[in-house]
Amino acid sequence: MPNSTNFVIYNAVFFVLLFFISLFNKDSNKLLKSYVLLLWAISAVSSIFMHIMMPWMSSNITLPPYIYLQVCFLIYMIPIYKFKDTNLNYIKISNPELLEYFIVFVSLISLLPFVENTIYLFKTYVIGGGNLGVLESTYYLKNEVTVDANLMSDSWLSRPGRFLNNGIRYLYYSLPFLLFYYLTYSNVNKILLAGLTMAILCKIFFDLNMADRMNITYFSLDVLFLFILFRKHIPTGRKKRLVKYGSIVLICFFLFFTTMTIARQYSRSAREKHDNVEFVLFYIAVPQLNFNNYMWHIKQHTQGDNSFSFVKSAIGLPTFKKNLEKREYWSSNRTGIPIHVFYTFIGDWFMDLGKTGTLLFILILSVLLKNVIKDKKSISLIALFFFYIYCDIAIRGWTFYSMKAYTGQLILFINIIIILIISSAKFPRKNLSK
Repeated sequence: MPNSTNFVIYNAVFFVLLFFISLFNKDSNKLLKSYVLLLWAISAVSSIFMHIMMPWMSSNITLPPYIYLQVCFLIYMIPIYKFKDTNLNYIKISNPELLEYFIVFVSLISLLPFVENTIYLFKTYVIGGGNLGVLESTYYLKNEVTVDANLMSDSWLSRPGRFLNNGIRYLYYSLPFLLFYYLTYSNVNKILLAGLTMAILCKIFFDLNMADRMNITYFSLDVLFLFILFRKHIPTGRKKRLVKYGSIVLICFFLFFTTMTIARQYSRSAREKHDNVEFVLFYIAVPQLNFNNYMWHIKQHTQGDNSFSFVKSAIGLPTFKKNLEKREYWSSNRTGIPIHVFYTFIGDWFMDLGKTGTLLFILILSVLLKNVIKDKKSISLIALFFFYIYCDIAIRGWTFYSMKAYTGQLILFINIIIILIISSAKFPRKNLSK
């Protein structure tokens, strides 16, 4: 057996052992840790099969990159290991009424795009029986004509519907988080709950219409994490209904996902053939292989343009706001590696910061968040949101740093401001849930 295969197996064993150690730990927080570790373990184990099936794609595998990746990952996981369920015993929010008015606002602006997205979804997947040609052309317009397509393929939306739909898309991170927080209330306003759910479904239906499998997958992973995070604080009866209906929704997502996969395969049928299992395995398995095989040997780092373009722009430094421009400038001619493949979130930061910079950056983030959640009996809503985003980076990060695009960082900044205002603002309002 080649040494490179031994190194890939070693990496898989490392993450699998971490997962089982966490799973059989008596810590009350073990499900949170185990959930994150499971995703990374699946990716690491899958990489063994990918390496054996396609050895030419990972012919430069050595041991040091894996050790570095594992050290960075362990440091990043420290706050997640330190977090306790008792943190959620008291979630501090200065003005609960402001949250309810925010829900009213997002409910109103999501109504029109929700109706338009729902009608098109029904026409495409139900009446059209999963119209492969429509899904294929939508995917092509969104992803192949230009990396930064400005909603070229959302022709089913009216002009005001498109404007309002964009508004909902810019609230992507806060809406699911606020939904699960709201579900912890002993008494909830069913109209507000329905409105907040509608706003979330508006974004999901849009992603389904855009044949965006990645966002659907991420949403499913995020929702499962949020359920694990809040599960002990949601009333029992409500939690049972949530599990029941949530399972139905996830099954529907799986069916939609299958239809989109077939459509994507259909779009390639005239050009190239892929086995579906091999195709899915490729996306799951390659990130850690790519980090070792390519990223470790990068010739020139991207100086913050890959993962921190919003920060650079905010402080007045030149950068790229569009992915296509970034990829053209930081091509393989400069970096010596492919710029558009998955490297894990650690690999994306490595592309900007290098070996020492990435390690220090992760250490600083870990220490800062550990201090934010150090109170074991309570936590502010904004601190809990920071913890959620921190975990979300790891949950999605077995693929890549999902917030690395300029727009993604802008959306995150907007959501942080919104949660900060809801968490900290103080002025009297009538409670709509009473």
